[in-house]
Amino acid sequence: MGVAYFNLLATLSSFCAIDTMSKNSINLIYDYLAEDLRQVQSLIEKYCQCSLPEASGVLELVKARNGKMIRPILVLLSGKAYGSLVKDHYISAALIEMVHVASLLHDDVLDGADTRRHQPSLNKLVGNKAAVLAGDLLLSIVLATTFELENQRDFGSVAKVVGHICEGELAQQRTSGNFSLSEEQYLDIVSKKTASLIACCVERGAFLAGAGPEQCQRAFEIGRDFGIAFQVMDDLRDIISPEVESGKTVGTDIILGKNTLPVIHHIAIAGDNTLGWLNEISGSGFTLELKQELIARLNATDSIDYCKEKVRKLSQGLRSFVESIDDSGLRQSFETLIDAVVSL
Repeated sequence: MGVAYFNLLATLSSFCAIDTMSKNSINLIYDYLAEDLRQVQSLIEKYCQCSLPEASGVLELVKARNGKMIRPILVLLSGKAYGSLVKDHYISAALIEMVHVASLLHDDVLDGADTRRHQPSLNKLVGNKAAVLAGDLLLSIVLATTFELENQRDFGSVAKVVGHICEGELAQQRTSGNFSLSEEQYLDIVSKKTASLIACCVERGAFLAGAGPEQCQRAFEIGRDFGIAFQVMDDLRDIISPEVESGKTVGTDIILGKNTLPVIHHIAIAGDNTLGWLNEISGSGFTLELKQELIARLNATDSIDYCKEKVRKLSQGLRSFVESIDDSGLRQSFETLIDAVVSL
């Protein structure tokens, strides 16, 4: 099967960072999208080539950290669901993944994270300045590469999403340490910071396959809701998952004073007692004792179950859409992806 097969399998295997999926499940997604994902990876390799030694070395470190490829997979699956894949599907999938990676590089610097995808974070290896510049370089490559798109409407779509991500990150930084954040405010931040890119994936897949305006709008909405569900589950994992499973530094949200949905729901019920405790531990190390106490507090107000139900409802739009797909391979791949993202 060759090296490319095992490189791609390794990439998809990192789904284990979000769920203990079986190898059969991973192979199901791979078997259905193998050639398509190879094309996306080839484009990423092509776009990340750089003649400057200082830049190329950092980009090689970035490329070596294969991600879960959730966003490219969503573009491809959506495209297949609405019609046939065209050249712009592969280009868009590659560029969207590069935008995502750039946002992670910036996130890790802002959060002071030490690990990402079971490896030392880039900022840990090369320093904050180089990591930020690497993210900036990826974004500049994305914007410079959009000229390859046959449908130039995509240029505006990608640029708009980058803006939304930045708006969401700025709003999150501005509210850091504010444990009185409302659920509505939280959802607005998440819609921009995380869900906007996932919504773009589903909508771009549909649009490039020839879907009409109403279909594209619906694709955007179910993608946005799925993106919010994705973030809520990520927030839960930051609290309750062992670091060996999550693939990144756990407890980061609490340490940095980020108010996430499990905590927001809990505070709304428990009140000032927990609010004071959270303010005390914010900025300290997330020890096992603190983790166990936080989980106990969340369970006392059913906040973990509340978030799980929220995730179920938010992902139902995509599930309902997938149920209408006739192609069994496509339907099963979609279902596997949904289960991987929204399951603990």
